[in-house]
This record gives sequence, C-alpha cells and structure tokens, in this order.
Amino acid sequence: MILAAEKIDDAQTINLGTNERIRVFDAARTVVDYVREKYYPDYEPEFKFLRDMPTGPLNRTTNYSLATEILGWEPKIKFQDGVERVTDWYFENKNIEKVKKIFEKKLLTEKL
Repeated sequence: MILAAEKIDDAQTINLGTNERIRVFDAARTVVDYVREKYYPDYEPEFKFLRDMPTGPLNRTTNYSLATEILGWEPKIKFQDGVERVTDWYFENKNIEKVKKIFEKKLLTEKL
C-alpha cells in the first residue's frame, strides 16, 4: 500500500489478487470449511440462493497486470493460503467468545 501511494498519483485502481478464478460460493465455502476445521467444529451456516433475485457474478478473478507494471508486484500465495492466514489472524486478534457468538447467530456482517 505504501508503494502504491508513492507511485500512483491519479487515484487509479490497482487489483491485487491471485488470478485464480473462483466462484463466489466456493470462496464462501472455503472460509466456512476452514473456520469449522480449525476453530468452530459445529459451525454450519445455511447458504441461501435467492433464485428470484437478479444474478450477480458467478465467479471472480483479478487482473494484477497493472500492479506488476507499476509496482513490480506479483502474488506470492494461493487463495486457500490467503484465506487461512487471514482467518488465523482474525481469530488470534479477536475475542474468541465474541466471534463464536457471531457465528452462532450466523450474522457475519455484525461488527465486533
């Protein structure tokens, strides 16, 4: 981020990602599976597909070529590894009981 602030002065967007194409559902499932495996074995949220609503993107990928061109940046970790690192950081830096209450309510958008 510091490098981007130093090298970019026109507020352009720089994508940082792995270029791994992943469905939105699979990304969510990856997070849930890791949380259940390592921190909260009973966690099993219900995924609801709202078929009567407009369909958004089914998958996501990032093009980091601008980051490479301007910043010399390329990804060093895979999506799965990134999920694990971020999830571990989150659980290590948050009050576990508060986090478990959020998961029990299945409210992943509530602020801690």
